[in-house]
Amino acid sequence: MMTRFTRIAFVLACSIAGARSAEVRSVNVCSLTSDPATYSGQMVSVRAYVVTDYHGTFIGDRKCKKLILLVLPEGASLAPKISLKEDDAYKRFDEALHDCRPGTSQPRKRIEARFTGRFEYLAQREGSARFPESVRSPLGAHWQLVLESVSGVRLW
Repeated sequence: MMTRFTRIAFVLACSIAGARSAEVRSVNVCSLTSDPATYSGQMVSVRAYVVTDYHGTFIGDRKCKKLILLVLPEGASLAPKISLKEDDAYKRFDEALHDCRPGTSQPRKRIEARFTGRFEYLAQREGSARFPESVRSPLGAHWQLVLESVSGVRLW
């Protein structure tokens, strides 16, 4: 039989373990794409530039020339769901993203920001119960970032 102290200690230990799993790791696109299995399913924060085309919105790093598909939580195929923080920084990002050059899907300005969300290594999950083969990412992308928040938006 658990004493009151033991129960409190158990609850605190569970809370601390849950908090650790929700920690956000600051990384770059090159690290994520060179070792995706290490970061898969984790909350990450990455400074990156934005690339858009008719396949979607991507974030990238000029050092390694890799792109990661950026998806909103409602477009994510995997659980658990996360919520998008639609604050002023997100609104500034979204407005810049949708202010396109005439006749194109290209934003008028270059966009760079810090993107925070859950990194998903899709190739690792294909064929699994969590990632059925019927669910595919555009262009066969192997990784995506399910967006939770945007900060430090820079436009030029």
